[in-house]
Amino acid sequence: GGGGGGGGGDDLGAALDGDDDDGGDGGDGAHDNLDFECVAVCHGHAQDVKHVVWHRTEPVLVSCSYDDTLKVWQDDAHDDDWFCTHSLGGGAAAGAHTSTVWEAAFDDGGARLASCSDDCRVLLWRYAPHRAEGEQWARAGALSGYHDRTIYSLDWRNELIASGAGDDAICLYATAPDDGGGATGAT
Repeated sequence: GGGGGGGGGDDLGAALDGDDDDGGDGGDGAHDNLDFECVAVCHGHAQDVKHVVWHRTEPVLVSCSYDDTLKVWQDDAHDDDWFCTHSLGGGAAAGAHTSTVWEAAFDDGGARLASCSDDCRVLLWRYAPHRAEGEQWARAGALSGYHDRTIYSLDWRNELIASGAGDDAICLYATAPDDGGGATGAT
């Protein structure tokens, strides 16, 4: 395993170059982990996970999956175990994605989340801490009709969302000042 012990920048540089202190070839894979160790494995998706993204300031992780859902994971400080706090899915009836969710991105403040999917939509989610436990993340809107093929990637910076899709296009969406955080599209 890779376990404990820090190291200076020189150790990291040597590890990235494939050099190691014991004279090995650095290529067996079992010990090439830059002093990282697996501290948790999260299970909860019904099919393969396509993307994970960390919240910008909180110990929160969001995963996107082939099972058409996003899951929000949080660390349980009492036992160092991670658990799913929210499952954002449920298909068309719930206003959620209806096909593979490829990626998600938080806004700069971390209270909003965007996700993209095979269903050619970007969905917007908002965190509302006053809601009942397990229901704090709720769908806040959708951006649709801008891409006509699968949306594979997106990012959110400075009130702009960028999405890239299989239609060879990148769309930019600006937050509309009068809607409290939704977005309007532009290509």
